[in-house]
Amino acid sequence: MVLTAGFVVCERPIGEHDTAMHPPIWFYSNFAILLGLAVLPLPRWGTNSVQFTRLLQGPCGLRTIETAIHFLPLGLSAAVVTTLPAIFHSTH
Repeated sequence: MVLTAGFVVCERPIGEHDTAMHPPIWFYSNFAILLGLAVLPLPRWGTNSVQFTRLLQGPCGLRTIETAIHFLPLGLSAAVVTTLPAIFHSTH
């Protein structure tokens, strides 16, 4: 709730054509469904990372630091992929 309120507050002073979500999108009849489907994969990936951490530390016998090193490429690639839209948006 706090993040949603912060998003709305931060988007208000920005011009209509530069916002992350154009104002007419908020009035789509199925906006809540689209938003729900957009955030649906987030809990799944969080659950998978916890399960893989337990798998690597339990049966595979890796220590905590070794597990973190195994997850490092995934985290770095996710950071790059999430910043790409901002980079592409600023070039246009």
